[in-house]
Parts: sequence; C-alpha cells; structure tokens
Amino acid sequence: MYLGIDYGKKRIGLAVGAIIPKPIEPIKNTGDIVFVVEKIYKIIQKYEIDKVVLGLPYRSQGEEGTTAPEIKKFAQYLEEKTGIEIIFEPEQFTTSEATMMLERQGKKFDVRSGEIDSIAAAIILEQYINSQSG
Repeated sequence: MYLGIDYGKKRIGLAVGAIIPKPIEPIKNTGDIVFVVEKIYKIIQKYEIDKVVLGLPYRSQGEEGTTAPEIKKFAQYLEEKTGIEIIFEPEQFTTSEATMMLERQGKKFDVRSGEIDSIAAAIILEQYINSQSG
C-alpha cells in the first residue's frame, strides 16, 4: 500500500492506494516537522503503508521548484523517523489539475479545506503507480 503526499506550506494533501489512489483527509502543516511527521506516522500505521510517494515540484524549464529543498528535508526526516522508503515523484501543476477536475465535476469546494491538496496527492500517486506498471 502506498501513501501519496502533496507537501504544501499550509496543508499536506494525502492519498492512499495500491492500484487506484483515494484522497484522504489532509493535515495542516503547522511548521513543526516533529508534529507533522507524527501525524503521518499514525496514517502509515493505520493504512499499513509500505512506501511513501512524495511529490517533488519541477518548473516547466526542468529544474526543481523553490520548495524542493524543504520537501527533501521533510522526506529525510520522515524516512528516518518511520523507516518507510520515500520515493520522489516529479510533479507539475497537480494542484491546478485537481482544481480543474473539481470545477469540471461542478463541485463546490473551499480551497482552505485541503480537498484540492489531497486530490493532488492522489494525482501524484497515480502517476507513480502508472509509471511502475508500464
């Protein structure tokens, strides 16, 4: 079972799945890495996660996004504290894609709810799963 993560400065989107990713409740990024990792560790235990797939943003020119160093630091700490393998999945525009998906479905949503962040996490996880099966 995989855990997909869309790391953001305000919220961390989450999705779980082995074949078809399912968005789950996002968590607030308090800026306290110990607190955030503890919450994620509880999710890892609950869903019996084997691997974590963490989105790593890239710009359209191909270089890593500005949050990449913070995400890598977070990943290192998460891996050290949980013992779970972290896999980086390159991502671009997943939040925009998630927003457009909800708009096409005619769903009303509040950006602050984190729903978009967890859908973005599901998109990241789906990309990874598809790359492994092809």
